[in-house]
Amino acid sequence: MARYFEGDSSNISAANATALDDCNWPKEGPSVLELRYFYALWVMLIVRPILVVLGTIGSAFIITVQLRQKQKSSTNLYLIVMAICCLVLLWATVPNYSLYALTGNGSTSNAWHSYGPILAELNGPLIWLQYSAVWTSDCTLVVFSLERLLCTMNPIRYHNFFNLRHAIYLEAGITLFSLLWTSESIPYCHYKSPPPLLISWDSAATKVDAIRSVCTWLILMVVNVILVRVLAKHTRSRKSLVAQASTDSSSSHDSTNRNSSILLLSSAIIYSITQFPFIIYNLLVMAAESPYCLVHVSSRDTVTFRKHFEFSFVGVWVFGRFLHILPHIHQFSAASQHAVL
Repeated sequence: MARYFEGDSSNISAANATALDDCNWPKEGPSVLELRYFYALWVMLIVRPILVVLGTIGSAFIITVQLRQKQKSSTNLYLIVMAICCLVLLWATVPNYSLYALTGNGSTSNAWHSYGPILAELNGPLIWLQYSAVWTSDCTLVVFSLERLLCTMNPIRYHNFFNLRHAIYLEAGITLFSLLWTSESIPYCHYKSPPPLLISWDSAATKVDAIRSVCTWLILMVVNVILVRVLAKHTRSRKSLVAQASTDSSSSHDSTNRNSSILLLSSAIIYSITQFPFIIYNLLVMAAESPYCLVHVSSRDTVTFRKHFEFSFVGVWVFGRFLHILPHIHQFSAASQHAVL
């Protein structure tokens, strides 16, 4: 499947492969692919354990702090849900990481089947958990952003509406929808060659996934830009008003809203930075398929963009520069060996 987070171009779905073949794009030789995936593999093997450890510690800390608060609000629930999604996503990729380390290649779909039927059947549920966590986390972040914006613009009207009970119902619906929508991953991974119905479903789901990631990114950007402007306007208004006595409860309420907005803005900034390469990759893949055939996505583009979970945007750029100079390094090494001989 083209959407797999641990995937590569050898793990692309049959629907995507057919769409790419219809465009008659040039095929790269296996030596080029193996060389690029070899270096991508080693970078991933080094970075992934660090990411899992740091993500686990950070998520556990967030969950512990939020659960210890006596007066819980919808903000506490949203933060807990996103932390749980982070844990699920990180640990659901650990078996794939182990197979990378054992097989030494990037073809995880074949590796799962080569280790027996039990591991082959386990691949689907793990991918399902990854997708479900991503969908739930993205939708939660959008809801969190919209809630903060409305509460900041009109706190009297919306403060009591966005309570903990409503947030629980909303998160239950988001989680259920995410689990059902991504359940296609379970039967899809069961087959080495999926039936036509699953191939069509996967092709449609891939496009929806790309649209979802782009829409989520755009919504967060727009909502949080508006939120920053509203907060700046409120700050200027408070400074211009004559100092008046305020109760402790109102001060505490303002502090809570301000802290929630800061947490939201921080989450949105991190999301925008880390998801931007994946959004670009999704758009490139859709543009490379028929009937568009607008751009050719090479193996280097695939490796560079699809490893965004390990590197973040800055890391992707650095790794892309490394792959760019890689042929020159090999030429220099070969020339040095020839000179010695």
